[in-house]
Amino acid sequence: MAQEKLKEILQTATLELPFRAFLISRQGEIIAQRNQDVAVSSLERIAFRLERTWSGNSANVQVQFLQASLPANELIFYTRELEKELLLTIGAMTETSIARLRQQADIIAQLYLQAHSGRSGPEEVLLHRPVNGTKDAVYAIVWQPLRPLPASQHQTLQHSLTQLAESNGCQLHHLGVDAGYIQVLVACPPGRSSAWAAHLLKSGSEQGLQQQNGSNTPLWRPGYYASEAKVPFPADELKRVFVADGS
Repeated sequence: MAQEKLKEILQTATLELPFRAFLISRQGEIIAQRNQDVAVSSLERIAFRLERTWSGNSANVQVQFLQASLPANELIFYTRELEKELLLTIGAMTETSIARLRQQADIIAQLYLQAHSGRSGPEEVLLHRPVNGTKDAVYAIVWQPLRPLPASQHQTLQHSLTQLAESNGCQLHHLGVDAGYIQVLVACPPGRSSAWAAHLLKSGSEQGLQQQNGSNTPLWRPGYYASEAKVPFPADELKRVFVADGS
């Protein structure tokens, strides 16, 4: 793919906190990059290091920590393959969970695949519109609150999630709220990914509760866990996943 097209893909993706840099490299050379207050020399070091350490296994990811921003702060860099020898790296604040880094990398990879195959443009990934179809995809999605949600707000959360789902062509099948997790089972129209559904429900419900509370205080931890599923995740799987991600 042409270098200008790769730059266009990175421009399409949202670069805001906690993310600080997007980088596409091949064989130690930067092909395209976009950053917020990160020295290009730091990105060059990342690309050079990847050339020496990348295993060549497309299923692998790599995580690095580096003093990389101006003024100097340590960032976490998450790398995955877009295609053979073409690597995507996401730079973010060190407190960013692996789950959230993986989510952002998957979104950019989907933009790349769409552009590479000539299918519908990248804006389709970001729009929260229902699409017509005959078979719904059902996703189990779970995220964590920063602190236990008061019982008085459980009904408000359920109402908010139900409204968000229905107004976007989805249907909420399950909602579970406890001290450690918020989990939904939601059916979405064909063509809608778990990343789209998670962003819609997680961000939308947080905004709804913030409006009710008259506060902009964050309610949810960064990241989420999602998969196509017919039943909610069991508690032991959630514990294993979030412990592995450092949440």
